[in-house]
Amino acid sequence: MVRDSNKIFFLILILIIGFCYSNSLRNNFVLDDEPLVVKNPLIKSPKLFPLIFKTALYEYSEKARIRFGYNSMYRPLQLLSYALDYRIWGLNPAGYHLTNIFIHALNSILIYSLFSLITVTPIAKIIAILFAVHPIHTSVVSYISSRADLLAALFMLASIIFFFKFLRLNLKRFYALSLLSAGLALICRENALTIPIFILSALFILKPKPRKFLYCIPFILLILAYAALRSCILGAHTLVWHPEFMNFFLRIIDFLNIVPRYISLLVLPLNLHMIRLTPFILSLREPKVFLGIAFFLFYVYLIIRWRRDNLLLFSLSWFIIGLIPVFFMLDGYPFFFQAMMAESWVYLASAGFFAILASAIYKFKKLGIIIFFILTAFYSVLTLISNTYWKHNIVVYENVLKYTSQKNPMLKNLIKEYLNHGLYLDALSAIRKFCEYYPESSDRYLLEGDYYYKTDEIDRAINSYNTALKINKYNFQIYYNLSLCYQKLKQADKPIEYALESVRLNPFYLDGLVMLGDLYSREKEYALARAYYEKAFEIDPSRKDIKEKLTYAK
Repeated sequence: MVRDSNKIFFLILILIIGFCYSNSLRNNFVLDDEPLVVKNPLIKSPKLFPLIFKTALYEYSEKARIRFGYNSMYRPLQLLSYALDYRIWGLNPAGYHLTNIFIHALNSILIYSLFSLITVTPIAKIIAILFAVHPIHTSVVSYISSRADLLAALFMLASIIFFFKFLRLNLKRFYALSLLSAGLALICRENALTIPIFILSALFILKPKPRKFLYCIPFILLILAYAALRSCILGAHTLVWHPEFMNFFLRIIDFLNIVPRYISLLVLPLNLHMIRLTPFILSLREPKVFLGIAFFLFYVYLIIRWRRDNLLLFSLSWFIIGLIPVFFMLDGYPFFFQAMMAESWVYLASAGFFAILASAIYKFKKLGIIIFFILTAFYSVLTLISNTYWKHNIVVYENVLKYTSQKNPMLKNLIKEYLNHGLYLDALSAIRKFCEYYPESSDRYLLEGDYYYKTDEIDRAINSYNTALKINKYNFQIYYNLSLCYQKLKQADKPIEYALESVRLNPFYLDGLVMLGDLYSREKEYALARAYYEKAFEIDPSRKDIKEKLTYAK
């Protein structure tokens, strides 16, 4: 009977999630979906799949080739999931969104399974439903490139559940599955480094025999093995996420002031947007220091007060442990010059908040049922609304810039979208702003060149691109654009010269390879044309147009 009841609940949970995220299926690829999916050669050809395990996340993407080593990400399972999607859906974004929704549904079921091991079934169900429908998760579920958050949460939850079952049943297979899940989580996203802390919190809650604490050691060894693997593949410098811009104590104070902001978003998730900024606390004399200390003391008070309640104590620890990555990332993007928050960073941690909320709702009995249904309906409607913020790139970028400084580097992405959609006046206005903010940036001249190219001012476009090259001679995109310009001027050798340089800098640049095939075909050098078409076809065997070009390049 219990299993049948759970099956019915899981079905209801999936239907609720399907309803809340149904309109996200109409959303397009946005932001990093372009480099990670649309333009990523590694997910399109089985021959390139081994490179997924040998390179950083953005290594072969449309991102700039020169990157800070400390910003490298090793997330092969994220790319493998895209490769699977690509085999099924091609480049239909609805399929990728459906996969995100499915993983979120699995995570909601695992949230229920985890908390049902700690508390009564009704509370566990309330937690799972609130987690499933809360709009703060749209930044993870409706954004394809946040797949890493979903996958890491999936395997972290599985690892902790298996560990709980091992402690209760003393079956070694559950311990082995817990370690395996932890290992998979680590190659999904870096926040899985917190797994040993979650395991420790589970031990303190269940209070097993002291020798059981020794079972944490293999999890620590697993992290050391992951660090060694990461160092071998990406370099030792990638073990540091980014340089620190403040001392340790001030970082703690800033963290303690940001945590209540996340709580307020969970309570009242209005005006959701991708990036939130708040001024750094850089002096101990600032009044906000005392607010941070007050929050810390209140948190300690709750731990002491609820120390005999396993659910509330576990939920408090879960929430803070889940936010540990925020501690390291609040100054991770120095170009904002402010402490950064991201709604996606609270995805896993939010379960702790919902557990405390569910416990309070449950105590109100009949009134609690009314409160629960009102909250569920309210959050579901907000989720449907929030999904529309991820509809396409112009909406996303305009929304981000609305809530951050116009000096945000994402302004250049908005300009590109304006140009792609023929909104040239909007693009020109935004380019002028970008030039004011970044007068010496190669991106400034690259954007100007794009504008001139789109408006058929080819000579001015070439001048802008050449200026960009003087600043950044390793940007393969600039060489590709120059090739396009010289083709419009109907010059003979320069289009091939610049296309070759573009492909030399990025051998997996599909558009560059196809362009070279086309250029050599026009010159009737069919052997060379075929060679480049074959390279392009190896990268993306699903491209029928490339296959057709191969048949004619004889």
